[in-house]
Amino acid sequence: MVPTEQWERSAASGLEASTSLMDDFFRAQHHRPAALSDVDASAVDPILRGVLTSDGTVTTLIAACLLQPLAVRVLDERNVGLATDMGRWLEAAPGALAVRRRVVIVVRVTRAPVYHAESFLLPERLPPEVADSLRTEPLGLGGALRRHSAHVGRELLWYGQGQPLPWTGIPPHRPDEDLPVDPTLHRTYRLTAPNRQPAALITESFSTGLLKSAHSLP
Repeated sequence: MVPTEQWERSAASGLEASTSLMDDFFRAQHHRPAALSDVDASAVDPILRGVLTSDGTVTTLIAACLLQPLAVRVLDERNVGLATDMGRWLEAAPGALAVRRRVVIVVRVTRAPVYHAESFLLPERLPPEVADSLRTEPLGLGGALRRHSAHVGRELLWYGQGQPLPWTGIPPHRPDEDLPVDPTLHRTYRLTAPNRQPAALITESFSTGLLKSAHSLP
């Protein structure tokens, strides 16, 4: 039998290795915002681990996992000046105009929420047909990219666990609470145009409670 102390060291080493493997998928994990904390990757549902590290269209992946068609509901869309940190990742000057879109992805039939996303877009850097179809595409930016077979790159930047984004309406957990049973996991990535210029900075937020509820639908 393996002595308890040795087993604990081995288990801890395994957790560190799994988290390190996840971190390796994200090119700027060391620039993760301070509001996000580490994630025990081994405790995350394998499907959600796949979603977090996917460099494809997440709506397609989740729809296949849930066996439910999804739709995008736009909560807010407006022009904003880029903050310095946003401009850095978009290689744009602070204050440069961008389109900020806040959306919730829902199960099409029941309208049950699945996850939220906030995008900062520079439409002039997107393929014109993609930018033009954003307002009418039922699956949002990802759907527009897929529909037009747009050749864009995806660079995963960072991920972590944190509070729900304030605009989602999901109640935050109190600082004095233990870690929530259904934590919110966030990931941020950017889209790059064929000329390698960054065209969008996107943060997706996955409440594991919402995903579980959506998965339990008939």
